Amino acid sequence: MYEMVTGRVPFDADTPVSVALKHMQEEPEEPIELNPNLPSAVNKIIMKALKKDTTLRYQTATDMLADLRQALKNPNGDFVDDNEYDATARTQKINTDLYGNIDVEDNNKKGKKDNKFVAFVKRHKVLSAFIGLILLFAISLGGTLAFLNITNPPEVQLPDVVGMSKEEAQKTVEDLKLVFEVSSEEYNKDVPEGYVISQDPSYIENYNVKEGSTIKVVISKGQEKTTVPKLVGMTREEAEKALEEANLEVEVVEETSRTVEEGYVISQEVEANSEAYAGDTVTIHVSTGTGIKQVTVQNVVGQTEANAKATLEGQGLKVTVNYVDATSDDGKVTKQSVTGGTTVDEGTTVTLTVNKVTEDKKATVTINVKSITGGYQEKSEEDDETTVVKNVKIELKVDDNTVYTDSGVDKNTTNKTTEISGKGSVKVTLVITDTNGGNWTRTQTINLDNTSSLSFS
Repeated sequence: MYEMVTGRVPFDADTPVSVALKHMQEEPEEPIELNPNLPSAVNKIIMKALKKDTTLRYQTATDMLADLRQALKNPNGDFVDDNEYDATARTQKINTDLYGNIDVEDNNKKGKKDNKFVAFVKRHKVLSAFIGLILLFAISLGGTLAFLNITNPPEVQLPDVVGMSKEEAQKTVEDLKLVFEVSSEEYNKDVPEGYVISQDPSYIENYNVKEGSTIKVVISKGQEKTTVPKLVGMTREEAEKALEEANLEVEVVEETSRTVEEGYVISQEVEANSEAYAGDTVTIHVSTGTGIKQVTVQNVVGQTEANAKATLEGQGLKVTVNYVDATSDDGKVTKQSVTGGTTVDEGTTVTLTVNKVTEDKKATVTINVKSITGGYQEKSEEDDETTVVKNVKIELKVDDNTVYTDSGVDKNTTNKTTEISGKGSVKVTLVITDTNGGNWTRTQTINLDNTSSLSFS
């Protein structure tokens, strides 16, 4: 009976010994747990027949058949006696009044002849046994059919409710004594709000299901609306993720741009923050760069001017040179306008800063001391005894650095010469002093690159 209603035996294991142990030690899982369509009364009948203690089982086949007949009339009735007995209860006194006339009745029956049925059975024992077996088979077959009628509810044709409104679908399902269940609600642009998108089990023509089966449906919430995000300035990956989160599809158009870096969104065809339906496609334009060949600038700092120019021009770059005065590393590159490792368009101009150590230039300086100081005149014997200053001190400076001095120079000298050296434009200062407090200063600025002489007068 258990296997008939569940499709499996109550105890199962890999070996006969394990099965036997389960028979002794474990309680079987109630068949109604495996077959929810099983009436509760039949479940109790089977569980009573599986009691470990045989005294708690049906004691006769007649008792069991009586409960089975009752189950046909009342499948979910609570009439099966499945109470446990109390093994510790005291012995109870039986009311003997119910049996006071037993001996008399039995004595009255003594001496009477057997009735015709009993006499027939006694005379035809083999035939009676055969008839009994047929009756027992008929009773068993009837019990089996009774189980099948109870545990197998009638079948109905599976309805097709896809496309119906929720209310219409529910009425159609429940009119067939089936259970209507909404498994979920989803947005759908093709199915109006409140209508069935799909059903489970799916409709198959001429397919039957048992009464009480559950039909699960998905109900449409209508077409979902969403807001288009701002995508310009995002990377392609960021834009695709933003559209996915907004339940929108994406179409990518690649194009060159001289202003937008490669891989970034240049524009979008649906305006940002506008309303759209979920599932709509938004086209974005993504930069592939300028379309001009890109080169990575080499680091040429420390190289000679010639090598640096050759390296950069070999990369398709333009080179200009800016020279700076220096005292060492003549002709070496000390700086470049585009740092090494930077990626730029082919044809970009790179300016190099190159040291230029210039040689000192010399110039002859002629000083007319007499013209500057006024000179002096020799005194006659008739003159007073005032001392005449005849000598002066000469000091020559280049850019505030003293480069020449001479003392005791005759004040009437008209052609005192010396030499100075330097680079480029310099300031030359002449200072003449005498012991009598006289002081004469002259200053000139000359460019030593194109001037080789200088005179003070």
